Parts: sequence; C-alpha cells; structure tokens
Amino acid sequence: MKLSPAILSTVLQGENTKRNVRLLFKFLLLLIGMVAVFSVAIKTDGVMTMIPDPQMPIREDAELILIGTYEGEKKFLQWNGA
Repeated sequence: MKLSPAILSTVLQGENTKRNVRLLFKFLLLLIGMVAVFSVAIKTDGVMTMIPDPQMPIREDAELILIGTYEGEKKFLQWNGA
C-alpha cells in the first residue's frame, strides 16, 4: 500500500487523529523502553531462551541473563526486590 504525502496530510488534519498518533508514538516509545530495561534471557544446559514464556518454570540450575544497561539492571533489581 502506497501512501502519498497528500493523503497523509489530509488524514492527519483532524485533532482526534493527531492526538491518537501522538499517543501511539508515546506508547511505542514506552514499550521500547520497557523492552530495553526489562529484557531477560534464561540459559539452561547451554541453551539460551530469549523472552521466555511467563508460565515456563525456571530450573534451579538455570542462569538468568539481564540484557540492557547498568541503569536497567538497577531498575530491574529494585522492581524485583533484590
């Protein structure tokens, strides 16, 4: 589907549409930030599982790997109560 600038400018003229696009953009930024801050992987028997299923039990010998920045690690530990 090809959108020309004229069509986009016509669609984005409404105030509700502009507000919704801004809210969508803010939501996407928040989502990207949460993924960056709270990304984890679980390594078991040499196999790394990225974004594990929340229902998957974590084995006692599994290694929890945080993916992100040092600030993200601090936030994760504060959130996790460690």
